[in-house]
Amino acid sequence: MNNKTSTLINQSTDEPTEYHIPVLLNEVIEGLAIKPNGIYVDCTFGGGGHSKVILSLLNKEGKLIVFDQDEDAKANVPNDDRVLFIPQNFIHLQRFLRLHKVSRVDGILADLGVSSHQFDEAERGFSIRFDANLDMRMDKRQTLTAAIVLKNFTEIQLHKMFEKFGEVTNAKTLTKPKLGHFNKVNLPPFKYLKEYKTTEIQNFEIGQKFTVELFKVGEKVNITGFTIGKGNAGNVKRNNFNCGAMSHGSKHHRLQGSIGSGTTPGRVFPGKKMPGRLGVEKKTISGLEVITSTSEEDYISSNRFAKVIEVPLGYKGPISSGDTLLVHHNVFKYYYDMKGNQKSGKSFFKDDKFFIEPDQFYMYKKDDTWHSYDKYCFVKPIDAIDSYIKKPFSDEPLMGEMLYPNDYLISKGINKGDVVCFSPDSEYEFTVDDVKMYRIIDNQITMKLN
Repeated sequence: MNNKTSTLINQSTDEPTEYHIPVLLNEVIEGLAIKPNGIYVDCTFGGGGHSKVILSLLNKEGKLIVFDQDEDAKANVPNDDRVLFIPQNFIHLQRFLRLHKVSRVDGILADLGVSSHQFDEAERGFSIRFDANLDMRMDKRQTLTAAIVLKNFTEIQLHKMFEKFGEVTNAKTLTKPKLGHFNKVNLPPFKYLKEYKTTEIQNFEIGQKFTVELFKVGEKVNITGFTIGKGNAGNVKRNNFNCGAMSHGSKHHRLQGSIGSGTTPGRVFPGKKMPGRLGVEKKTISGLEVITSTSEEDYISSNRFAKVIEVPLGYKGPISSGDTLLVHHNVFKYYYDMKGNQKSGKSFFKDDKFFIEPDQFYMYKKDDTWHSYDKYCFVKPIDAIDSYIKKPFSDEPLMGEMLYPNDYLISKGINKGDVVCFSPDSEYEFTVDDVKMYRIIDNQITMKLN
């Protein structure tokens, strides 16, 4: 376990050459708490430094599954029946585990980033130390090299690529003062540049990202934003003007300064309140108390579970008393508006009981088994395969494993376990039995892939 250097064997000379030094080897092995008969996954096999030690701690019943899309890593795989090498990107981890009938594992290791071996090999094109082609492919089976990208992609495509994967915006759109701030502290141009007053500067770092987890319950905060735009409006609506005299012989029907028929004289007066844009005004609400601190992850993966007490007379659907429902978030008795005021939900009946309509729940659990309801189905998202992406760096079409098809999809040949594509902006996230899924309407399933 103290040997921190793994080797690559040259098959023609049998002379070992250094491949990669595993990072935090002892700490990783200690954190994995290896069980002799356990199943472990190394998502980034590389030189096999971590895997070699893991394998040494497994008995004959143990199993080690290793992933690496770099073909150079295959030469490091030991000749051991307990080792399963998968020459693919570990984003397909669940798919291949399911293929090899592995339902659970005891530990997963992922040493992310480029290895020293890839930097040291000039032809790989990762290092600026060598005069070599700009390749930079982790998987050399891919045809798209960095040189091809720079040569053939448009400026807009490159900007989009750097913005999405490099988390930077186009520096051309920044003003010189803003760009100077980034250059002064040697940082790339982030999407937002904000200044805040604080007396605790030691608690913050340059380039730090602020999230909702920063706020604590009970703290007072000021919220600044813009009001909703309501389009253009005249003086009567925008400035609460009243009509002028309407008697015979009147020279104006609206107050001076308005623009409209009957004005005398028919021109704009400087300094007068005039028609124009209504709304989109900067407003600040001060002294709001933080009543809860919920991360974006918790907000998106919203769950609402309820137990069925009674169904209506004459109801002939699949739901019965005692079933569990996954319901819409507006079923709750109370919720909080934008100002933090507590409101009562429309579905509230009394105590902890609620009335709900058929369109307010998406799944039901009967006899410990979940079923989709009505037009809804549930899909576990997976990353799209390159060949199915229509445009560079686009998420369309989205892909996922069908976990809970409804009767309509089953009649069309789409069953549990099938990989499907679905239209963008059709998903809403839920977590059921510790599995994060998308709730999708059945007519938004666009394609079956297997």
